[in-house]
Amino acid sequence: MPTIPIFALPFIATMFLVPILSIEGITPWFLFIFFSYKIVKTSNKAHLTNKELFKKTLIYFSICLFTGILYNICINEATTLVIKKLL
Repeated sequence: MPTIPIFALPFIATMFLVPILSIEGITPWFLFIFFSYKIVKTSNKAHLTNKELFKKTLIYFSICLFTGILYNICINEATTLVIKKLL
């Protein structure tokens, strides 16, 4: 049975904050599910060492947080721009 390394759980739990703290949309939920899946899939590869697994987990975690924050900034700026143009 595949298992998730203990060090991956805090990363997945922190990535869960991306859709919870997001402004709107399904995109942050897609990001969370996709990168959580990538972490679990990577951790099930038997030929990788713990150091390699940690490195890949950290990369997926960073990409998820960066794209989630960038998405929220873009949505916030676009909303502000549209409201200024309409009002």
